[in-house]
Amino acid sequence: MQDLGTLGGTFGFAIWANIAVEVVGSADIQGDQAIHGFLWKKIATTDLGTLSPFPNSDGEWINASEQIVGKVASSNFSVQIEFSGRTATLLST
Repeated sequence: MQDLGTLGGTFGFAIWANIAVEVVGSADIQGDQAIHGFLWKKIATTDLGTLSPFPNSDGEWINASEQIVGKVASSNFSVQIEFSGRTATLLST
């Protein structure tokens, strides 16, 4: 069991891990005003950010090449995205 920490907020959870034990999930940011997706690698947690105008994001899946898929969301709408570094790109439907 490994504590992955948060992004400065009070809550976070893992969703998926790849073969290299890189983990994606979601965590509250500082002040608990929004949730952002994260990437955890060994001891460092990286905020995946979000895509304007959506305040929230989730990291939902990561493969061995470190391609991350997730979603960005507001209170009433969400869309699937791909994260590349700290850049989120909409996935075509």
